Amino acid sequence: MVTATLKLQGVLTPLYQSEIAHPSNRGRLTATFQFFLGIGAFVAAWVGYGCQQGAMGTPLQWRLPLGFQALPAVPLVLLTFLLPESPRWLAMKGRHDEALQTLARLHSRGNIHDPVVVGEYANIKAVLEEVGALDQSWGVIFRDWVNFRKVMYGVVLQFSVQMTGVSAIQYYAK
Repeated sequence: MVTATLKLQGVLTPLYQSEIAHPSNRGRLTATFQFFLGIGAFVAAWVGYGCQQGAMGTPLQWRLPLGFQALPAVPLVLLTFLLPESPRWLAMKGRHDEALQTLARLHSRGNIHDPVVVGEYANIKAVLEEVGALDQSWGVIFRDWVNFRKVMYGVVLQFSVQMTGVSAIQYYAK
């Protein structure tokens, strides 16, 4: 359950970050997320190792790592309710005024006429119109060679990663 949640978070968090980030910081912000995932795994491994060595056979061996990882999670869960809706999601739901206001609040201190805000909003609208005109059935993957090739790259890459055994190593290292 925790692993599935982390994998889902690993997909959704950079997506949300890229949607609300200023275009000049978008890449840096999403890369920082991945960097801190690595730092978190590194710290977790050492905390687990330290608890195994120093508190073997006591409840502290599992309680300390569990409590340690819950410390940043509690404020994160509470502060999540303060985050704005994604401007792209708002536009998808037909709430265009709110999408524009959110972009303005995020990128230009509320100025809806700022060139960055206007450009981002126009980009969102153009992409949504383009996506709306596309055939979005699963059959597109198999009918179009370019799409099929892209999907197969992903399948082969994921298969290759799994066959290295890294998942088993990470699972039992904790």
